[in-house]
Amino acid sequence: MSEIIVDELKGKTSTGDITVTSEGGAATQSLQQGLCKSWANGDGTGTVSLRDSLNCSGMVDNSAGNYTFTYTNPFSGNKKMSLNVMNSSRLSADGTTNHRIFDHSTSFIRGLYMTASHIASDCEEPMQQSFGDLA
Repeated sequence: MSEIIVDELKGKTSTGDITVTSEGGAATQSLQQGLCKSWANGDGTGTVSLRDSLNCSGMVDNSAGNYTFTYTNPFSGNKKMSLNVMNSSRLSADGTTNHRIFDHSTSFIRGLYMTASHIASDCEEPMQQSFGDLA
């Protein structure tokens, strides 16, 4: 067994440039570009709160099934070009299965969670994931 223990990784050519070679060796990928920069797992029932998160400072209950997750560190640039966001949920007893990105910017993501009948409904476990370049 081999083990590498480090506190920081730096690229050889550029500090922020670390390339990972694919399993087959034919392609490479920038390590930084492939990392999830923010994620959150929330409790969307009763008093909403974050269960756990990375780069997410809070969760707000806007209305039934409508939650905003705020980033601790914002993303850079134009939200349409440098930010990819997703939201999801764990299936709850009321059948809340549909979810949509209602709005997002470089500082927040707002999701809408609905029942199978497309009615906004509080969700037992709303989640978000965001990829892109941090400011």
